[in-house]
Amino acid sequence: HLAWQQLSQSGSKAGSFEAVSEDGRLFSINTLDGTVLYDGCPPSRLPKAILNHRMYKRSFGDNNFEVATSAEGVLQTIKPIKGAYYDFYAVGDNLVVVEVDAVTSVRLELLDVGIDAACSPWGDELPVRLREMHSHWVCRSHNAMLLRPVTFQDRHVHFLIQLKPANEPAQGTGSGTITASSSDGGAQLDSSSSSSMRQGYKCWRVPPHLQSLPWLQLLNGRQAELTDCLILPSALYICSVLSKMEPLQYIHSYIVRQEDNTRASSARALKQKQHKDILFELPRFGLEFVLHGGQLRSLDFRDYILQQQQQLVTVEPGTQSCLYTLPGLQQYLVLQKDSSSTSTGAYRAGKMVLIPSGNVSLDESGSVSGGRGSVGPVTVQVPGSCSSKLQVHAYEVHGRFEDLRAPSIVARLQLVALYAATSTLLPEPVSRCCGTHMAMQLLRQCWKNHPLSREEAAQLHSVVSLSRHAPGLRLLAHELLLSTSQLSHLYADASASSPPPPPPPPLDPDASICYLKASQPHKTGGWRGFGPNPRALLSALEEQRVLGIHPKPTPLPSWLKEMRGVGKGQLHVAPCPVQAEFLASTESQLSSLVLHNSAQAVPPYPLSSNTTKSTAQPEGLPLQEGMHRELKASWEAHHTLPVAYGVNMGAKAMQAHIRETQACVELQRVQVEGYLMHSIADIPQSTGMYGTCFRLLRACGAAPSPGLLDLVRSAIQPSSCLLTFNPFLTPASCDRLVEGARLWMQLCVLEDRLHR
Repeated sequence: HLAWQQLSQSGSKAGSFEAVSEDGRLFSINTLDGTVLYDGCPPSRLPKAILNHRMYKRSFGDNNFEVATSAEGVLQTIKPIKGAYYDFYAVGDNLVVVEVDAVTSVRLELLDVGIDAACSPWGDELPVRLREMHSHWVCRSHNAMLLRPVTFQDRHVHFLIQLKPANEPAQGTGSGTITASSSDGGAQLDSSSSSSMRQGYKCWRVPPHLQSLPWLQLLNGRQAELTDCLILPSALYICSVLSKMEPLQYIHSYIVRQEDNTRASSARALKQKQHKDILFELPRFGLEFVLHGGQLRSLDFRDYILQQQQQLVTVEPGTQSCLYTLPGLQQYLVLQKDSSSTSTGAYRAGKMVLIPSGNVSLDESGSVSGGRGSVGPVTVQVPGSCSSKLQVHAYEVHGRFEDLRAPSIVARLQLVALYAATSTLLPEPVSRCCGTHMAMQLLRQCWKNHPLSREEAAQLHSVVSLSRHAPGLRLLAHELLLSTSQLSHLYADASASSPPPPPPPPLDPDASICYLKASQPHKTGGWRGFGPNPRALLSALEEQRVLGIHPKPTPLPSWLKEMRGVGKGQLHVAPCPVQAEFLASTESQLSSLVLHNSAQAVPPYPLSSNTTKSTAQPEGLPLQEGMHRELKASWEAHHTLPVAYGVNMGAKAMQAHIRETQACVELQRVQVEGYLMHSIADIPQSTGMYGTCFRLLRACGAAPSPGLLDLVRSAIQPSSCLLTFNPFLTPASCDRLVEGARLWMQLCVLEDRLHR
């Protein structure tokens, strides 16, 4: 409060008043004309030398304030801005900005980050995101530094740095570098070469729910809730693994304070042990991993840990062969399900692959041999700015078929682009398809008749640019573009807020000519009658929509007609080694373990069609009567079902029995699987010259090789589809193999149920 005194002039009262504040400032006001003076000077705006200063424009932008000049020559704002005053004054070419709290009078000085945001020399060891994306306010009275957003209006504290007093030696308890320790995957602090240790500060990450609190409350009353202390990950091997997906300069590492118990009560908590945990953050992707018990656990995907083998390559035990997919791609992380987890919930895959979201590019100049059979570096293009917000696609690896399953259409389209970029002439061992053939199968799963989003359209255009050597994939992508744009006029209002995706390009005539030429069967020599790989062809309906043609079935070659007519050179498949009765007996034996209550009387049907009748219409409508008959039948069927109330053996005995049954079912499934794969793929010497030609076509990828997914398709498609994998099979053999494929699927289902 100010004590105002009225001024007098020539013995008479004047219309001017003055008052002196507690800090000695003189306030003068003329009530007649409204003039206000501060220490005898009128208020003014900041000069251009301050407004144009680099440091001022970074945090204050184009804002200007009404200031008054103090006795020391400092320009001070005359009224608080969100509860704080600001002081400005220049010292040579440097600018000093001080924020003064209007209540506590605590002073915060804004530090200059420099031209290139290097924060040298006071903060050159801070990560680049902490230097470029924050403003740095130091409180010398409390030996603390606040890292807030760049703009002065945002007071949320993202990081709190505790400084050591100038007269107090630094102790080795805070920041430092990390070096790898023993082979158990742990880590230890190494402070011998850390200048931040010599400077003596500890940088704490502030959780989101505490960022809006007053920073003095964080420093004094809530400091125990600050659990993550920033460290320097210069020599840690784990960071080099994570740098496959994110540059090392954007990876943050923290020591988790072990005495804190708040993390143990959170949803993604991990039980604290005697040693310190190390937290690794990929802030641009929003991913976090914690090094706990020698394993790097994901905090974003529950019960998943970082797999030790970080390549999509698996060496089959006891053999020299390996299974791989997406050769040439290194920009991913592989997670596996934690076997020690006891949590229950929805089923999740045993393995997961995290790939950044972005357009796929291929550098063919970096390939080994330069030909199409080699694969150059394949990368997912992501912005290089430290402030970019990026996303990842989490692809689940199917536990049985080992293929990647996308969670959305945009993720599936990116997977199509990755397969197109990494494709070679030879099929991959996992899918038994080359990359372009796998891309065509996935692209068919992306079909829809409403407009694509901008991300989906960008991925589809990447597929088109990467399918120069696969005309079928190029035509299939064109068909998807047409189908998604035909009804775009119905979605004009929904997409008015964002610019529409680019229109579909016209059909590429070169791709059409190449496809029509490649789809013709061979006409000379021993190759006569063998067509191209059917995986690279469009279906009859797709050819009609894209090319406008009505293809006719390819006639059988004369040699194949003669072979089937006389029965010479054809393959007769032996019966399946596992009988269908095994499945029925196993399920019956498992059902006998369950105890059921005896059937009880069915309660009366609670609804009646008579409740809706009226005098005007005594009989119910036919539709009404039919619905009540179906509901009554369902009611009776439900109440006649036996009700299970227990099992006829103990828990341990039941668990052992289930495991024994599961092992038996797995053995039978493996036998049927081996029988089917061998019977479909085997082409013996008795097939003659044409069998030799087909084996050569299969070896070079010009003929399809059967995979596990093909067994599923053969179980629901006509038996003649098996002839694409082996044209020498007899019709009876095809029917027998179809029955075997259906039995194999039933065994797979039973095995998975026993496993659960």
